[in-house]
Amino acid sequence: MRNFANSFNVISYLIAITIFLIITGSCNSTNQMHTGKSGSAKLKDSILADTAGNKYSIKVLSDGKLWMTANLNLNIPDSYCYENSRENCEQFGRLYTWESARQGCKSLGEGWRLPTNTDGRN
Repeated sequence: MRNFANSFNVISYLIAITIFLIITGSCNSTNQMHTGKSGSAKLKDSILADTAGNKYSIKVLSDGKLWMTANLNLNIPDSYCYENSRENCEQFGRLYTWESARQGCKSLGEGWRLPTNTDGRN
């Protein structure tokens, strides 16, 4: 019985880590950032700020999609800091339920969303 309990704890821990990695992920956007004059468009990396003033660097990938290079750290309902430690939020971003993560990405502006399984595939 003890081995089963230990195995169950290990499996539960691995599932929790997997969920942690999924719901702290960065947002992405299919919007493209353009600079230049009259129709001349050039993609470039930039900075995105959320409604609370947190800043995230943005990377433009070869497919033209924009990706945040840090985890979302927006204090919204159904989000929290790991171990309720503000320092963890500052270092790693907040933890979210699936729905609150979706809402957090949407709050960044038009086109921002959680990535899907097909994002990043060539």
